[in-house]
Amino acid sequence: MTLVELMIGMMITALVAAAVAAMLLSVSRGWANSQDIDTQTAITSQGMMRIHKIMRDSRQIGAFRAGGLTGTPAHPAAVLIWRGDLNGDDKIQFSELGLIEHEPSGDAANQIPANALVYWTVKFPSTMTDLEKATNDSVIAEASLYSDAEIDLFRTGFVLFVKPSVVALNAPAVQINRVDSQTTVRPALEYAVKFQEADSSGTTVKYGRTTLRAPAKLGAGYP
Repeated sequence: MTLVELMIGMMITALVAAAVAAMLLSVSRGWANSQDIDTQTAITSQGMMRIHKIMRDSRQIGAFRAGGLTGTPAHPAAVLIWRGDLNGDDKIQFSELGLIEHEPSGDAANQIPANALVYWTVKFPSTMTDLEKATNDSVIAEASLYSDAEIDLFRTGFVLFVKPSVVALNAPAVQINRVDSQTTVRPALEYAVKFQEADSSGTTVKYGRTTLRAPAKLGAGYP
């Protein structure tokens, strides 16, 4: 084999190797992108499923704040709910309330990251006796469930007992709407959640609507 033939063979080998390397790199990037998409899909799906389950199991939808998908709304999206008649007395207890709230700025004190959707519920300390729990529990007037002021009161007025759990992450915007009236048999909640893409290249909006499975009748305090 002459030197020229050897050089030509080496050039061909180098070109083939470069082509193979480019192909392998493309496949690797495809796998990585596919994994990111699968991860993002799992995150968004889990968040929407959690919202659906919370609302589906609740007894009644109370006061709500619409929030918004664009701009800066006056208040982040929030909805106060009667989680269920846990003691069967057909009355709303403080311990039976729940609050779904969007936290665009986060809450360092409660270890809530920015752009999180949070579910606040009553969790009495395990050290409290049944008598102490009953003393700190109380019946909530029906009108209070539909009062906007009750959202802030529940969230900040009982910090020793009301604790958060994160429902969804990477949600920079949330909008909700309650669909019901005095004549509606099964009230519903419509919600739209804007999720940040995993690579921060854009956002995806997911929509949902949940109709209550076994709602209580609307109270006299309904607006």
